Amino acid sequence: MKKHTSAKIYLSLVIFAGIVALAKPFSYAQTASQTTSQTSDAPLKPDHAASLAYFAKMTPVLQHPRCLNCHPKGDYPLQGMEMKAHTMNVVRGPDNQGFVGMKCATCHGDSNNPTSGVPGAPGWGLAHKSMAWVGKSAHEICLAMKDPKKNGNMPLAVLPIHNGQNSLVGWAWHPGPGREPAPGTQQEFGDNTRKWIETGAACPN
Repeated sequence: MKKHTSAKIYLSLVIFAGIVALAKPFSYAQTASQTTSQTSDAPLKPDHAASLAYFAKMTPVLQHPRCLNCHPKGDYPLQGMEMKAHTMNVVRGPDNQGFVGMKCATCHGDSNNPTSGVPGAPGWGLAHKSMAWVGKSAHEICLAMKDPKKNGNMPLAVLPIHNGQNSLVGWAWHPGPGREPAPGTQQEFGDNTRKWIETGAACPN
């Protein structure tokens, strides 16, 4: 009887030890996961002053000729740092990519042409008229960016992706030889856009 009881106790201890051994890795994995989430780039808190500061970092890009040339206030694209009228007298057209017979894609490909020097990027064309930035203040540009009726129906949550990853937007930092790129990098522009939104998407006066 004693031998039988001892065997049962021993078996119980073995099973308990096995459960503990299996439980430990799960506990460690769970802790590691929690630690990773705690140290990740967590969303920021609303902060009006911080939001204005992030938009101030975005403004030099938004008001740089590399961007303004495709955000004209009229129907004609601009070019160069001096923002002169397009040499081919191209007109916006109904889809913002020129009229039939003189579409933007006739000359502008999906990348810069190293032979002719003609710039290019996927979807080359003008921004919507509602997103005309030339002659606008930082306050006016900010309001337009936030307004889905003016920004191409983009919710705020999509703007960091558009600004930070869109190939056409990205051309501003890779305009080709002889052209001044927009300040900073596209990744910084996208990150500042995200932080501007997360802290409240405040607009300067």
